[in-house]
Amino acid sequence: MNKTKGHIAPYTAADIQKYLDGKLSAAEMHRMEKAALEDPFLADAMDGFSNHAAGQPVIEQDLADLRERLDKRVDQKKRKTLPLLTRIAAAVVILVGLGLIARYGLQKTTTADIAQTPAAGPASKPAPEKAAQDQAAQADSITIETPKAAAS
Repeated sequence: MNKTKGHIAPYTAADIQKYLDGKLSAAEMHRMEKAALEDPFLADAMDGFSNHAAGQPVIEQDLADLRERLDKRVDQKKRKTLPLLTRIAAAVVILVGLGLIARYGLQKTTTADIAQTPAAGPASKPAPEKAAQDQAAQADSITIETPKAAAS
């Protein structure tokens, strides 16, 4: 049996099998039974081993099968971490690219808009003079017709 960690000794499948086969001393059996009273998992394990009809070879096959399935599951989880890191890196690259496009794209349009707008100040004052010229042109184009009945 293993040394204790705390107040309950950790028992293995081999220890439980020795208990069921009667290969332990009376004091060791008593310690294991006392530990089973305090640890429900140990009690369930002992019951499961005792109810297993075929004995130890089948139990070892079951344990080997469980270990194999656990190893497969752990390997699958290890393989999933690389695609997650790849996705994160791709997202960072896309966000940085969009940020650069937005910065330089907006910067070019704002400088083009500034260059096309007329400057404020004395150069923009000719607008009232143009309005006066337009009114004069309209006044010249208006013809006044006199009624013929009133002229005769």
